[in-house]
Amino acid sequence: MERARWAGPDDLPEVLDLAREAVQVMRAQRGGPVWTIREARPEPFEADLVHALAGSAGRRVAVGLIDDAVVGYATMHPERLHDGSQLAVVTDLYVTPGARGVGVGEALMDLLIDAARADGAVGIDSLALPGDRATKNFFERFGLTARAIVVHRSLMADDEMDRLSKREQEVMRLIARGYTYREVGSDLFISVKTVETHVSAVL
Repeated sequence: MERARWAGPDDLPEVLDLAREAVQVMRAQRGGPVWTIREARPEPFEADLVHALAGSAGRRVAVGLIDDAVVGYATMHPERLHDGSQLAVVTDLYVTPGARGVGVGEALMDLLIDAARADGAVGIDSLALPGDRATKNFFERFGLTARAIVVHRSLMADDEMDRLSKREQEVMRLIARGYTYREVGSDLFISVKTVETHVSAVL
């Protein structure tokens, strides 16, 4: 049976594995490389997740389960707004691909929304990368709609580009134009893993 519950210290190993998996998945999407270095939880994840599991600064961590197996997780924290009210911010919500579409993500969102309401939040925010229709549609089913669009342009200086190999330059130009890792690989006839290697070497 699919369900969600608040995570405890014993869930740390599974949550760490899922958090690392989520970053890899997001990194490969359009907008993912910048998300990885701006919004993603930086490595090492462990200390940050230990604080989140302890409820530090009002943070919450939930796990999604099928039977008793942890197959997803979510994190949320409060953000104080200028008028003194509180916004609930979902920073992570990830379910392993094999466990999607059966209600685990929905159970996690229900738990988070109930907690945000109980905490007196005036709203709940999260982030979906451009072109990630599945995530956008998932959030829309819970009433979350776009309230802002973040735009980006890479300003990597030409002299910085000159220090890169020809292939790294090709990869980074396509990434800067918003291509996903899969699209970059397809255009350059290289594997997604090779694209990841080039991006990691540059960033």
